[in-house]
Amino acid sequence: MTHPYFTAKAREVLKNAGGNPSNAEPLAAWAEAARNLANNGSQTIKRAGVIITEDGHIQAETLRTTGTPSAHYITADTPHVDAREYEVKMGIGAIRRATGQQAIHVTYWDVCTGASAFTDDGEKLTATQAAAVVGVTASTFRSYVSRGQAPGEDGKIDGRTPFWYRSTIRAWRG
Repeated sequence: MTHPYFTAKAREVLKNAGGNPSNAEPLAAWAEAARNLANNGSQTIKRAGVIITEDGHIQAETLRTTGTPSAHYITADTPHVDAREYEVKMGIGAIRRATGQQAIHVTYWDVCTGASAFTDDGEKLTATQAAAVVGVTASTFRSYVSRGQAPGEDGKIDGRTPFWYRSTIRAWRG
């Protein structure tokens, strides 16, 4: 289940682009996976993005490298494309022609950071507090997180201590 934060961000992006917010799930799932990679130390993912069509399908991934992005199509019948700054727009045009749908480029920063329409209770829990909520030891909870059996942190308190919103823990444990 995708966290409501990412669903709200993806819906907002699609709505602002004139698309149908109900098609947001693929983008929301990509955003959550990207955020988890970033939380696990990936700096590359923060330079990533996707090109999506109005039906919500992810058609291409992009990666900004040394000042210029590159893109590749995911669909099997479309050739690989290396793109420069202006060529992402050309790629969007090619996707529009191939699919007959509008397409937009969405970056990591568009869907993985900042406020969203999702209203969180705002309560931040440390690993020890989150463990207490679910009834396990802090060590067990940290092990779950490291093995991907629990959600990655939502952020850091004072830039050091990982935290989870209470709603993240509730969404994970039902």
